Amino acid sequence: MKNIVVLLILKTSMVLTLYSQDAKFFTLSGSVLGKPTGKLYLRYSTKNKTVTDSSVIKEGRFAFSGFLNEPTLAELFDNIKMAGPKYKNYCSDFYIESSKMNIYLSNNTFSKAKLVGSKSNDEYQTLKHYLSPVLNKSSDVENKVKTDSIQQKLVADSLFYYNKKVREILVRFIHNNLNSFIAVKAVQRLSWFKEISPDSSLTLINSLNSSIQKYNTTILLKSAFIAEITSSKGHPASDFTRKDVNGKVVQLSSFKGRYVLLDFWASWCAPCRERAPRLKAFYEKYHSKGLSIIAISCDSKYEAWQKAIQQDGIDSLVNILSFTDSDMEFLKKSESIGAASFKGELRKQFNLMPIPVAILIDSNGVIVERYGPTEKQPLHLLDDKLFQIFGNNQPVLK
Repeated sequence: MKNIVVLLILKTSMVLTLYSQDAKFFTLSGSVLGKPTGKLYLRYSTKNKTVTDSSVIKEGRFAFSGFLNEPTLAELFDNIKMAGPKYKNYCSDFYIESSKMNIYLSNNTFSKAKLVGSKSNDEYQTLKHYLSPVLNKSSDVENKVKTDSIQQKLVADSLFYYNKKVREILVRFIHNNLNSFIAVKAVQRLSWFKEISPDSSLTLINSLNSSIQKYNTTILLKSAFIAEITSSKGHPASDFTRKDVNGKVVQLSSFKGRYVLLDFWASWCAPCRERAPRLKAFYEKYHSKGLSIIAISCDSKYEAWQKAIQQDGIDSLVNILSFTDSDMEFLKKSESIGAASFKGELRKQFNLMPIPVAILIDSNGVIVERYGPTEKQPLHLLDDKLFQIFGNNQPVLK
């Protein structure tokens, strides 16, 4: 069903909201035909938060202003409680940017709004114009056979054709719009649905003009592509330094000459905790033969992490947090379970979500394989791989 939500992905920021440029001023003025008085609300994202601004309608006219550091999707409505796609006076799916813009509305039909003055919105609407016919045909095929597995196989070629057409449209748009923020969103969509490789995604992002490179969405996407490339099978594992649970400095590169298993987990992750006996068995059988295990917690509560180590009996392993030293000091004082769960730098560095994930690194520091629920290799195959490397009489905990 991936094509059904392609436009939604183009409209989603994927939490790419940290600033990388100074914010610039925008104005959005307009009129509402058939609604001389009342109130309008404009909702958009900027500076790591969602802004909901309001404007009084006087003689059918209104105006908004604010600051943006990159183009962003916006919503316009006259009733906060009713705001949504099915509400008559609700308008979404348009990009605002740092410029002087005008929007023209008609009461009871906000969805037919006309926005002028936003280059990004013009480009977005152009891309939608080319994508929509292909996506509609693909959706029609999927809807007709969604409950019939046999028919799904029969239409596989048709869906492949439509997917290919979508990819071609997006790539062509990117090449023809190197100075467009929407080109960044097009690369994001291609990557999200694995239409192209991380290397190709990075190449496309790097081809965009220098002004587009400064946007925070671009910067974070590039970082994500680089992390995906450098953390994949066959690449040297990126080095890191952390203090373990006992305050001892741990550096990945210092383990060269030994195999290293990076096991990402958290105290609140039930499947992770269930793996504790397996990890202990790996350690007991293979540590003396050249395997070191670094258990990397994604916990956001320092005490919960320490308690789980003792409860699960994994204190013989090297235990570190995904976070930096300053993050660890923050976590010792934090009361919020989710305050830093996805902040951990090692989680970003090794491009993983969700956990548990295990990454096996050879004695030369090269990634042998990645194992996890959403990885190419399931976790249980790690047993066989370690047995193959270290040659015990039988696999661990089979």
